Amino acid sequence: EIMRDTMEHHLFFWVVLFVYLLLASVTIMNMMLGVLVDVVKSASQVEQESLGAKALRDSLISEIQRIDNIEVLDPTCINVTKEHFFLLLERREVLMSLHSCSVDICGLIDLIDFLFMDDKQLTLYDLIRTILQFRSCSAATVKDVVELRKYLTHELELLKASLR
Repeated sequence: EIMRDTMEHHLFFWVVLFVYLLLASVTIMNMMLGVLVDVVKSASQVEQESLGAKALRDSLISEIQRIDNIEVLDPTCINVTKEHFFLLLERREVLMSLHSCSVDICGLIDLIDFLFMDDKQLTLYDLIRTILQFRSCSAATVKDVVELRKYLTHELELLKASLR
């Protein structure tokens, strides 16, 4: 109705309004297309990370079975020690899986003593979660900084207590 009224009043204004509405429609369509492409890209990245984590888990389970000569029926029952982890890192298949997940292997090796502090064992899922934090695409988050702060505060308290 606005277009009809504008056309009756002046043809030039009708052309300007028509071009404006056409450009606005095309702009909104392009913005929606951009959002759609971004959603598909994000979904693809999440799926790739999920597949990489699954491949890493399967690789670790198969290598643990080869090292221990056992059949793993329940992966939640697997505990990994520091020595066991070193044996896993000597396996080519594990290294290839880590590399395919973009894990910083050198950084991981540097922090093995920290990961297995006090001769503790990690469950397979905790180990995988920790390993995936060493991906080169992982950025530090506020949560990471808060956890670092808590850890440092705890360690300083232990140091103070031992000095007394």
